[in-house]
Amino acid sequence: MNGLTPQASTALHRPPPPGALDDALDTLLRLQPVRAHAFLAGRACGTMGFADDPDSAHLHLLQRGHMQVRGQGQSLTLNRPHLLFLPRPPQHWVHLDGEPGGADAVCASIRFGAQARNPIADSLPDWLLVPLEDLPGVPPLVQLMFDEAARQEPGRQSVLDQLCGVLILQLLRHCLRAGLAERGALAGLAHPRLGPVLAALHRDPRLDWPTEAMASLAALSRPRFSELFTRVVGTQPARYLLQHRLRLAQHELRQGRSLDWAADATGFSSASALSRAFSRELGCSPREWLRGTPGQQAGTARHDLA
Repeated sequence: MNGLTPQASTALHRPPPPGALDDALDTLLRLQPVRAHAFLAGRACGTMGFADDPDSAHLHLLQRGHMQVRGQGQSLTLNRPHLLFLPRPPQHWVHLDGEPGGADAVCASIRFGAQARNPIADSLPDWLLVPLEDLPGVPPLVQLMFDEAARQEPGRQSVLDQLCGVLILQLLRHCLRAGLAERGALAGLAHPRLGPVLAALHRDPRLDWPTEAMASLAALSRPRFSELFTRVVGTQPARYLLQHRLRLAQHELRQGRSLDWAADATGFSSASALSRAFSRELGCSPREWLRGTPGQQAGTARHDLA
């Protein structure tokens, strides 16, 4: 968009309201909703092998017993309740045992949105290990999953998947509170200077956001802000905003909105400008992207935003 109204210019320097960081996470999750599939919930004994999976994250949770995980040159032995999250799972093996009858565990595959690459999983370390005692509310949630798995009621799998999705949201909250994100959008949201900036970008993506205005929100000079943003988030401020707007536009197009509507709703000056951004960033037109979008099939890596 070219130029700012006086009201928009004032809005650029308005600090984010209470809860804005939570709203920013909500925006990411709306664009990349959690889709969980719990394939184990309860007592089990034995070894499971998994191929490397470029499309899904994996979760392995131990509540009781023993769990050993091997893969990517690492070997991890757990004897206390822990959650292991692999956002980019390599080929790995999970062995469960314990008395009586095995270990109490949850294993699941997780997708954020429909594309293999996404800013949530890309923010997290390859192996994220968290004691369950650091995740308030998770042990009762896991017990609900075990109870549901044992009941064999209609809709059992849907309930397990929904509960597992809530578990992942609790994990993401913990990552923000504890600063566990290594780089990317989650690391930016957790940063005391950059968090308010990302919250403002997510709240008002249609505004024209010069780097000077972002730096002002962070109370930093323009050079210092650009360096910090690029180091923590992993991309330059203007490029982050462009990619965020493109994800918003993808969301609008998935809902059946027109190209003109999507452009106006997400801060592009015209449908032509949005089409050019698609071609430049994704290597395809919006129409070509829609033909490969979920609902039909997942986009290829060529059509993914990192």
